[in-house]
Amino acid sequence: KPQGRVLDVGCGTGVLSLAALRCGAESADAIDIDIWSVESAKESARLNGLDGRIEVIHGTVESIAGKSYNLVVANINRNIILADIEQYVAAMKQGGSLLLSGFLAEDVEDITNAATALGLTPVECLSEDEWRALKFIK
Repeated sequence: KPQGRVLDVGCGTGVLSLAALRCGAESADAIDIDIWSVESAKESARLNGLDGRIEVIHGTVESIAGKSYNLVVANINRNIILADIEQYVAAMKQGGSLLLSGFLAEDVEDITNAATALGLTPVECLSEDEWRALKFIK
């Protein structure tokens, strides 16, 4: 169960943020570079009665510089994960979790290597067909 603050990178409709809030997270910041996604996430939060606990931000991961989170989630492609993973780790509290998905089996090694080089510990890999999800702890 997520606790504390959650960061949802590349939030799309905000489904990961909203699920985290429903499962116990205190608050969430959801960011996306696509204005349609930002508006969709705001509407989803309002429709689910969670708009007071989520801040939806139009921008990149740089938009949250200086903030810290218990949980960072990103369901985006390998290239974006690798380009931004250092910022995800910088935003994580000690003991926090990083959940990554939206990439293929062939990407697991590169993502795991990048995460461990930044001090994260891999704890789980989930599979569905060719798709993978990884969990790391700081």
